[in-house]
Amino acid sequence: MSRLACKTDAERVAFLAAQLEEAREEIRQLKELLAPEIQIDLPLQPAALKMLRALYAHSPRVLSREALMAASPPLDGAVDERDPKIVAQHIHFIRRALAPHGIAVSNHWGQGFSLPPSEKAKLKAFLIGTESEATT
Repeated sequence: MSRLACKTDAERVAFLAAQLEEAREEIRQLKELLAPEIQIDLPLQPAALKMLRALYAHSPRVLSREALMAASPPLDGAVDERDPKIVAQHIHFIRRALAPHGIAVSNHWGQGFSLPPSEKAKLKAFLIGTESEATT
């Protein structure tokens, strides 16, 4: 149904509701592409966990600060007024949580951060190990 075909208010409301539902689904799919839901059992804030998921999903690509911020949007759809420097703080906490497991996040000066393939393999082994411990 095109916008011009809507003749009554009820048809317009139904058309807009359908458009809204499509947009919400597209946003959900894009969020999943940015940071898929992998189970990570580390003492990190939700935003840092989302950033780690994005690094994991896109390894070995370098993700910019902006991409990492997009992977962890503010709650409730609020306007994002965070300082991009907050990414460095979250990366600090991610590195601190991963260091005891011998896993490192790489910094690419002026470009962003990445999880090299060797580090992704270590993280995957760690995650599999924690899953098997949780089930026993």
